[in-house]
Amino acid sequence: MNTEPSLPPRTEQPTRSVSDRDQDRVRTVLKQMVRDWSQEGAEERKLAYDPIIQAVVSRVPRNRRILVPGSGLGRLAFELTQRGYACQGNEFSYFMLIPAHFILNCTERIHQHVLFPFVHSASNWRSADDMLRCVHVPDVLPSSLPEGADFSMVAGEFVEVYAKPEEHGAWDVVATCYFMDTAKNVLRYLEVINALLPIGGLWINVGPLLWHFEHDTEPSLELTLEELLALAVECGFVIEERRTLASQTYTGAPLSMLSHHYVPEFWVCKKVRHHPMAPSI
Repeated sequence: MNTEPSLPPRTEQPTRSVSDRDQDRVRTVLKQMVRDWSQEGAEERKLAYDPIIQAVVSRVPRNRRILVPGSGLGRLAFELTQRGYACQGNEFSYFMLIPAHFILNCTERIHQHVLFPFVHSASNWRSADDMLRCVHVPDVLPSSLPEGADFSMVAGEFVEVYAKPEEHGAWDVVATCYFMDTAKNVLRYLEVINALLPIGGLWINVGPLLWHFEHDTEPSLELTLEELLALAVECGFVIEERRTLASQTYTGAPLSMLSHHYVPEFWVCKKVRHHPMAPSI
C-alpha cells in the first residue's frame, strides 16, 4: 500500500524574460553611476557640469531656486545645492530614479558601494584587468549637504510636470545638461522653460544635439544648433553667452580602445519676454 501523501501536480512557473532594451538601460545606468558618483567620472563632470555651475555662481545669488530637468542620478543638482541654492532635479526614467534614490538615500560612507560597470562587453580591452576592474561609489557623501539644504527630486515627464500654471515663474534658473535633444518637440521644451522663469530668469545649457527620436516611427522635430538658438530668441530669450566646449565623452570607459566624443555647446539665455504656450493636443 502506498502511504505517500498525494501531491498536486507540479506546475511550471512562468519564466520572466528581460528585454534586450531593458538590459541595455541597466548597463547604461551602471556607467552613469560612474560618471556622476565616482572619482573616475570627475573629468567628465568637470567638462560638462562646471560651465553650468560657474555660470550660476557668477550670476545668481544664493538661495535662488534652480530646476535641473533630465537630472539622471542627481549629481549636478546635488552640486548646485551644495553651493547654497534651492535645487530640484526632475527625471522621467525609473531606470534612473531608482538608483538615484539608492545612492542619495541609502549611503552611509564614501566608496560604500562597489560596481563592475565594464564587464558586459568583451570588446576593445587591452587586458582582462581593465575589463574586470571595479569602481567605488560615491566619491562624496550625499548626506554631507548643509543642514537645511533645499534639495529634491521629482519623478515625471518634464512637460507634463512643469507646464502646470503653479510652476509658472517659480524658478530663477533652469539648468539643462545633455537634455534638450531628448525632446520629440523641442519647441514645447522651450515654451515650458520660458513659462518657468520670471523676466530676467536664466536658462543655462550644455549639450550636443543627438536627437533621441530622429529614427522613431512617430513624428519628431530635429533642429540644427543655429535653428534651435534662433527659435529660443523667438520664444522670448536673448543669448548672453555662448561657446563651444572641449571635446568630451559621455559615460566613457577611459581604458577602452574605443571612445565616442561630443563637442557640446554651452549657452546662457536670459528671459526678456513671456511667450505663450501652445495648447496641448
